Amino acid sequence: MKSFARSTWRRCLAAATVLLIVSSCHAAAFFSPTLAAPTLAPAQVTIEQMQTDSPTVAPGAVQTLNVSLGNFRRQLVILDLTVRYLDDRRQTLAAGTMDTAATITWTIPADIPPGMASYRLASGGCNCAKNFNKQHPVQELVVTETFTVTLPAPSPQGTK
Repeated sequence: MKSFARSTWRRCLAAATVLLIVSSCHAAAFFSPTLAAPTLAPAQVTIEQMQTDSPTVAPGAVQTLNVSLGNFRRQLVILDLTVRYLDDRRQTLAAGTMDTAATITWTIPADIPPGMASYRLASGGCNCAKNFNKQHPVQELVVTETFTVTLPAPSPQGTK
């Protein structure tokens, strides 16, 4: 009887030792900086180029901003455009893309006085294209440019 109890005790001790070794290996892999899952740095989205369709535009006309992005990870990028006119009125627009290009179109208010208008484009987003449940910050970039609001061209009058 003593040998049966001793062998059972040895088996239990051996099993406990194996479990301890296996669990310590998993714990070491979990806490080890060399074996840990890689952390995602803020996404590196760049505004490569942006340009309006026209450097001058009349009140009531449509203006388009074409934006080229360095979005190599194809992540969600939010573009916030703020247009500020000479009389201090503002228009705010937003667009989103997971591509390397975006187009934002707006209408110049019909009663805007002529003069220099500025626009500010800010890019940001959630960097969640692949893992929608895990959001990582996207580095915000801001670019400012200008265009001119001109008086509408006089309409040709008929001659008698």
